[in-house]
Amino acid sequence: MPQAPEPVLPPEAPVDDYAEDDAYDDVPTDPEEAVNGLFDATENTHGHGLRNALVILICLAVVGALAFVGFTKGRDWINSRSTQAADYPGPGGDQVVITIPQGASALTQAHILFTNDVVASEKAFTDAVKADTVTFNNIQAGDHLMLKQMSAADALTRLADAKYIQRRQVTIKEGLTVPDTFAAINAKTGISLDDLNAVSADPSALGLPDWAVLKGDDPLEGFLFPETYAYDDHSTATSILKMQVDQFNKTIENLDFVNKAKAENLTPYQALVLASIIQKEGADPTYAADIAQVFINRLNHKPAMKLQSDATVLYACSLTKACSSVGTTWTDADQRANDSPYNTYKYKGLPPGPIANPGEVALSAAVNATTGNYLYFTAIDGNGTTGFAATIAEHNANVAKMQQWCKDNPGKCTG
Repeated sequence: MPQAPEPVLPPEAPVDDYAEDDAYDDVPTDPEEAVNGLFDATENTHGHGLRNALVILICLAVVGALAFVGFTKGRDWINSRSTQAADYPGPGGDQVVITIPQGASALTQAHILFTNDVVASEKAFTDAVKADTVTFNNIQAGDHLMLKQMSAADALTRLADAKYIQRRQVTIKEGLTVPDTFAAINAKTGISLDDLNAVSADPSALGLPDWAVLKGDDPLEGFLFPETYAYDDHSTATSILKMQVDQFNKTIENLDFVNKAKAENLTPYQALVLASIIQKEGADPTYAADIAQVFINRLNHKPAMKLQSDATVLYACSLTKACSSVGTTWTDADQRANDSPYNTYKYKGLPPGPIANPGEVALSAAVNATTGNYLYFTAIDGNGTTGFAATIAEHNANVAKMQQWCKDNPGKCTG
């Protein structure tokens, strides 16, 4: 068999270090062209430029994501450091009195505490409030005895503790007249008499009841309820007197004063006048309603009887200055001769206005008088015991008891 011809081999390819990857054949030598090629696939028929662009974009995205995460973590770390508000460790040092105004917010209280060096920062206190709103809601307005450099949490607890409230109070006793009431307010609060008298001259802002009669002597007589009232640096003549009138209105509402006065055939103002007399005659809860019975029976008596209240005589003397207003048990003939409409020894019926500011016992007695035939009453000893009588003979017997007690206790009876 003839031999098969030897196969013809193709010529050996030339050795070329770059022939292994012809992708590099398209790498431009111009830098500008190279950059443009990253975002222009039309010049790269093999698609390598587009692929490279995507790779770079992905890398940039990864780097950006890492940068964002790093920034966020850093910001959170910084914020976490900044939220750690400055706070004293406590327990505190020197005492200091701070004033919390009515309705003060947590921010306002924080500022007051910080400026008085009670807390190290306002934020420490507001953070404590956020953590314990129940305690914050128990904080009362007023002056509080605090310590300097307390922890915010301790400051919050102490503010809510009523025993650290430094109360500034003025007490108005029962039975004081308006001038005496103003003197007590002035002495305790420093509010001037001129300011108090100016409000009395125009009491329109005080909320007096619509049945009030503003008599010329002292328009507020009878309406300034005796009680203990809190005051602060912001208190004024108007605010103090309005508290008294507000308490008066609240008290007569609770007593159903207006309706009960009508049941006694009295106007509310007449009942207030009667209450003021009962107060000055001695508003002992044991006897007040019986004293009211005496005066109401005298008003309704036929013919009408004079009330003959020594308390009204003394008030009349204080107004006219025509006689001495000093007296504790009985008035004298000179005082009872004073020509004043308030002198119930001289004029029948109730005086034209209240003679003092009555308390709750007297106000209640005026519209809740006991029923009976009493027309007289008198003290029968120096211990406050009162005797009542329906006839003049019984009354004279009671007076004799008082006279005997005075003889037995020299120097303890006046008048």
